[in-house]
Amino acid sequence: MKNLYQAYKSHLQKIADVNGACALLQWDQEVFMPQFSAESRARQISTLSSWAHELKCDNKLLLLVEKLLVSLPKESREYLNVKRTFEDLEKYRKVPASHVEQLSKAISEAFNAWEDARTKNDFKLFKPHLQKVLGLKMKESELKGTFNHPYDGALYDYDNGRTTAELDDIFNSLKYALGDILNQILIL
Repeated sequence: MKNLYQAYKSHLQKIADVNGACALLQWDQEVFMPQFSAESRARQISTLSSWAHELKCDNKLLLLVEKLLVSLPKESREYLNVKRTFEDLEKYRKVPASHVEQLSKAISEAFNAWEDARTKNDFKLFKPHLQKVLGLKMKESELKGTFNHPYDGALYDYDNGRTTAELDDIFNSLKYALGDILNQILIL
């Protein structure tokens, strides 16, 4: 069982390494990238994103996870890690790698359009890119399924267990207090 868990961790480390390389390219895109490299950088990022997704959806990982779920003690930290990975796999295996590649490319292109729109102070240059990214994110949420609201699919990636309804409650409870603070600031 220890070897199975080590193989599981090794597979996840490969995914983390590919995601790390992708993040470095994204950072470089925002900081140092030469002006006319946008198209090739978008392609590189989409290729790595797609590869990371394929590693996540690899049947070898699913088999490891399934074996570990039945062999690990349910109260162990390792079991909870594997259980979360299984929940992720249920969602991510529903999303084709081609969609991941298309989305990451659209995000890179949107970043470049945003830079141009900001420089020219012309939001209209960015708007179609933003619409494309939002459409692809909504499609991804639909593909993953089992969400009551399209934004719940995006929340799953960053704050698993939280829902749009819960966030609405939080922000609604802050609305009046923040309004009072704003009024006090405006008086000053």
